[in-house]
Amino acid sequence: MSFRNRSLSIAVIVGLLLVAGLVAACGDDDNKSSAATRTTQPSSSRSANKTPAASGSRTPAASASAAASAEIKMIPTLKFDKTELTIAANKAVTLTVDNTDTGVQHSFVLYKSKADADANKSELASTKVCMGSCKETVELNLPPGDYFFHCSVHPAQMTGTLTAK
Repeated sequence: MSFRNRSLSIAVIVGLLLVAGLVAACGDDDNKSSAATRTTQPSSSRSANKTPAASGSRTPAASASAAASAEIKMIPTLKFDKTELTIAANKAVTLTVDNTDTGVQHSFVLYKSKADADANKSELASTKVCMGSCKETVELNLPPGDYFFHCSVHPAQMTGTLTAK
C-alpha cells in the first residue's frame, strides 16, 4: 500500500470515528423529567421507549399492556377533542395520542404547569410531531395534581389540563 493510500485510509477511518461519536452524542435525551415514558407507535405499530419511567428504569413492554389507559385526539380545525383529561394518580397509565387531522402536524406535550410551558422548561412527557393520521402513546405515572398540555406545533390554539387523581 502506498503512503498516499495509507494516509487516505487513515483519514477515512478518523472521519468515520468522528461521525460515530456525533451519532452517539445525539442519542437518547435522558435529561428530561422522569415522570413518563414516551412510546412512539406509528400506524406500522413500531415502538421505542424514550424517557425513563418514574422509577428511573425503562418500562418493560409487557407492563405497558397491563396499565390503565386514556386517549386524546387531535381533530380538524386545530383542536384536541377534549381540553380536560383525568387519569389515575400514582399508577401507570398509557395515554394514546391519536392525530386524526389528516395532513396536519401535531404533537402532545405535558408540563407541570402552563408557566413551565411558557418558560420553555423541560416537559414531563411528549410525543414526536407527526403528520396526521398517526398514533403515538405516552406512558404516564404522575402524582396527584393538575398538569398543562399543548401541541408544540399549535401551542396557542391547542391546550388543555390533565388531572391526576
